[in-house]
Amino acid sequence: MNNNLVTIIIVTYKSAHIISKALEKIINKGFRIIIIDNDSRDNLENIIADEYSNKEIELIKLPKNIGFGRANNIALARIKTKYAFLLNPDAFIIGDALEKLIHYMEKDKNIALAGAFDVKKIDPSKDEIINAVNNHKKTVEIIKENQDLIETSFICGGYMLLNMSVFIKLGFFDENLFLYGEDEELCDRVIANKYKIIQVKTAFVYHQEHSATKTKGMLEKYLLLYKRYSHMGWSRVYLKRKRGKANIDIFISLVFQLLSSFLYLACFSFRRFIIRFARAKGGISNLLLFKKLK
Repeated sequence: MNNNLVTIIIVTYKSAHIISKALEKIINKGFRIIIIDNDSRDNLENIIADEYSNKEIELIKLPKNIGFGRANNIALARIKTKYAFLLNPDAFIIGDALEKLIHYMEKDKNIALAGAFDVKKIDPSKDEIINAVNNHKKTVEIIKENQDLIETSFICGGYMLLNMSVFIKLGFFDENLFLYGEDEELCDRVIANKYKIIQVKTAFVYHQEHSATKTKGMLEKYLLLYKRYSHMGWSRVYLKRKRGKANIDIFISLVFQLLSSFLYLACFSFRRFIIRFARAKGGISNLLLFKKLK
């Protein structure tokens, strides 16, 4: 396969501790790689210079953290290849998964997005692969299925292949979303415009979730947890409103979520309190401050 067909994009935020694991799976395959760093202020630049100076990696360091979608959009606007593959720094491609995604996308110009299945080990057994596919099928809407692939309404943005000709028409990520929900909104537009989203049954990644950002100490860990779920709450409400759900119904649900979060605090479950409180707070802030939807 011609590896000049695709550019791999990795958005990082304090990910220097794990980036080498992601790169080692792809670095010798001839793919062009763009790394967008969201003002991490870690030693990522030194790692790229010391370990990968002879590789085709472009590092773009941003002066502030602009979020997942906006950072990806900067890279997407720069690339000239037929396809772009978005890869989280804590997601590791297994074998020739990317080549398989490209193979099926090459066969059908109406495929806009293609994704792999997330397995729990870098070297999964046959039974583990079968379980991963079957378990994932329970969580997504299946449009069609055959022995090779699943046509669905959603795939994860952490390991997503984009047909660039489609997204030049549809646009890239919605920049109102800072973190979480960007892939859902993108998939919604794909389906609305009659394009296809597929998952290939023989393509796999290992996604070590919530390990992409390094924290120091419990305070920073809980602060990151709060920020993540606040952004998640904001994004969930944004998507509900964009899909036409009434503001009053959303507000009632959020107030209940906010008040019930204190039950976890009373039970000394501080982590669950933070998650539930942050999601409610993020959602309410969307209702109060974000009046107009595009």
